[in-house]
Amino acid sequence: LLLAEFGLGTARAGRVERLQTWRQFLSEMGATESRVLVIVEHAEELPVAVLRTLESLTAADPNGCPGANVVLTGQPSLHALLAAPALQALRQRVRLRQPLEPLTSAETAQYVGYRLERAGGAPAELLPPAALDALHTYSAGVPRVLNNLCESALTLAAARGEAQLAPEVIEHVAVELFGLAPGGVPEAAAAPDADDPLAAAAEPDVPVLTDAIEAPNDASAPPPLQAAADLALLHDVRL
Repeated sequence: LLLAEFGLGTARAGRVERLQTWRQFLSEMGATESRVLVIVEHAEELPVAVLRTLESLTAADPNGCPGANVVLTGQPSLHALLAAPALQALRQRVRLRQPLEPLTSAETAQYVGYRLERAGGAPAELLPPAALDALHTYSAGVPRVLNNLCESALTLAAARGEAQLAPEVIEHVAVELFGLAPGGVPEAAAAPDADDPLAAAAEPDVPVLTDAIEAPNDASAPPPLQAAADLALLHDVRL
């Protein structure tokens, strides 16, 4: 996989040949003072054996191979995974641990405002301070949750023909669509009534936006929010 990612041919090569090709590549990069970085996403999902092999493949050796730098990204459970005894050599190579904290209220406003401006919108006109407060309250500053809240709330507000994103719309989407409580914590789902076959067959984990059915036909109604479908706000950010 490493050879393929760096564009090195591996056709009809055995394991020893692949290892030699990889080490030669690292040595050539070191000779040109080029740094080789191996970035792993969702590293907490990798087996211990894979991480151990990755450490050995990227470590420097006495023959002059400089090795490669490794960047592991993942959820907090990655810390527990790295505590495995078999990964002692990998732990010894760790020089920096940087947790990504949730956005503060001010950072949430800056983040949403920046994305709206990049999409051609006017944050001050579309999002009143109360709406920004609601976004931060229900997302708890987690960008992935914030992205979904923004996109769904803007879609609903546009369908209703509203000129601004009201905090009530954000609250409705957060609670009814995503099942969130203030602080970004999912509300506990109520146990279905055993005597109600419809309740037992319901699928609360599959949210459906039922309020965004159609825009009002009143020609005098204010223009819809210039977001949602045509601006695709925040949809491409994933952390």
